[in-house]
Amino acid sequence: MDTNGEHPLRELRDSLNMSIDDLAAASGVSARTILRAEQGKALYPGSRKLLCQYFKRSPEELGLLPSWRSQKRASASDQVLLSGVDDMKRRELLRVLSLAGSALLFSVDWEQVGNTLAHPARLDTKSLQYLEEVNQHYWQAYRAASQKSAILNDVLSHLNALAQALRDVQGASQRQYLCVLASNLAQLCGEIFFDASLYMDAAQCYTFAANAAREANAYDLWACALVRHAFLPIYDRHFQEALPLLQVAGQIAKRGDGTLVTKYWVAMVSAEAYAGLGALDDCRQALDLAEGVRDVKRGMNGTWLRFDGERILEERGACLVKLGQAGLAEPVLQEALLLHPAPTRRRGMVLSDLALAAVTHGEIERACALGSEVIQIAQLGSSGMLKKSLSQLQMQLSPFATNSSVKDFSTQIQLLA
Repeated sequence: MDTNGEHPLRELRDSLNMSIDDLAAASGVSARTILRAEQGKALYPGSRKLLCQYFKRSPEELGLLPSWRSQKRASASDQVLLSGVDDMKRRELLRVLSLAGSALLFSVDWEQVGNTLAHPARLDTKSLQYLEEVNQHYWQAYRAASQKSAILNDVLSHLNALAQALRDVQGASQRQYLCVLASNLAQLCGEIFFDASLYMDAAQCYTFAANAAREANAYDLWACALVRHAFLPIYDRHFQEALPLLQVAGQIAKRGDGTLVTKYWVAMVSAEAYAGLGALDDCRQALDLAEGVRDVKRGMNGTWLRFDGERILEERGACLVKLGQAGLAEPVLQEALLLHPAPTRRRGMVLSDLALAAVTHGEIERACALGSEVIQIAQLGSSGMLKKSLSQLQMQLSPFATNSSVKDFSTQIQLLA
């Protein structure tokens, strides 16, 4: 910072007469991330690199430091997308995981991880299997954490280490295995960004994940990366843009492991896109195909592939709401709600769809009550998905803005924001 205490990035932006929104649109970095930078908070490397590229200045000149190197200045040669792992962040990860409860019992030997990735030419089967266990550990931490972004820095650091090893590895089989691990972890990064509504960052992760899986001929992993990418236009209600990704994912899944549920997940997400377009017949056909997941006993891996039969009800109900068939959707969603008694994100999504159905029936007070429960769940931890669904509900309720329940609901949303 300068002697007046103003952040260098803010000073430069003001000199160019740019608002935060102007800079966000021009650089591809979210306005919230830019604000965090100007408040002196550390950034993840992707945003840091984009800002440096836009202004054609070094991180030092802009006052930007990656979070895991906040105690020392970054060197001018540090221009890679992801920075390295350090002991401070390793200890921080262990602290976060200790709060997650007894479900996370796997103990990471960070010295072993560091030694393994420091010598990629010597990677053997045992070392690669251990790195896969570390990936699984991160997925467990993600599922257990109410604040998904809490593990982002550590996941990015480990992904960077995998990417560096991938660059230096010599053997073809080791390279293929590292591609799989990197694609796996990049999809987790995308999930975290998606949950935070940082869709551009999520898209970059999913694109990398798809390319890495393609190089490894890991067809199911590749298809899942494309499915996750398709969620981005779906949640922006650009359903037509999602279909090409899903169609390619479906073709790739046919080349994958027939014992996995990949093709059924592709079908389920395709049904959601068709429902958004009002394509009833195509939606029903995709839903019928997705029902095949009920016949698969062991088709998931608990990490990048987690679609199971329990999701059919909530997804079918969501599709019926999109198709304007609220009467058919409500009993399906009520049944799905019984599967999620705890205040989780999935329960929140079912409640959101029930609220939308209630609006269609003209049950405004009931819709607001359901929406209020969604807000209570969203307050337990950050969830861009729930906040987006609440925004959609608020828009549907806008014709009833003078209703006292709607006014109270809108106030609750403002407080949540």
